[in-house]
Amino acid sequence: IFDSPGGLVTAGVALGAAIRERGLDTAVKPGATCASACVHALAGGVEREVPETSRVTIHRSHALTPDGRILELPADRRASLLAHLMGHYRAMGVDDTLVALADLIPPSGERALGRDVLAATRLATR
Repeated sequence: IFDSPGGLVTAGVALGAAIRERGLDTAVKPGATCASACVHALAGGVEREVPETSRVTIHRSHALTPDGRILELPADRRASLLAHLMGHYRAMGVDDTLVALADLIPPSGERALGRDVLAATRLATR
C-alpha cells in the first residue's frame, strides 16, 4: 500500500518489477498520494487499486544536483529513459502513453491523474 512523494526512477521501476515477479497486488492508501517514481512501483501490481480519495501524480523525470536543484536530462539520456519506462509500463499491462503524459509536465510541476486517465491507461484496475 503506497503513500509516497516519489524518489528515484530506477528504484520505482525495480520495485514495480519485483512486485510483479512475486504476483502481488498494489494499492494507494486511501487519502494518500502516490507521486512520481511511486507510480512506476504501483504499476507493478497484478491488480492496482486507487481509491477515489487518493491522488496519483506524474511529471517529467529529471536529475538533481548535489544541492537538490532540478536538472533536466540531456536529450539522449531522456530518450533512453523514456524508452525504458515505456517498456516497463507495457510489461506491466499499463498503457505506455502514461510516459508521454508525464513527459509533458515540467519536473517542478505535477499532474494529478483523473479517474478517466487511471482507467484508460489501466494504471488502476479497480
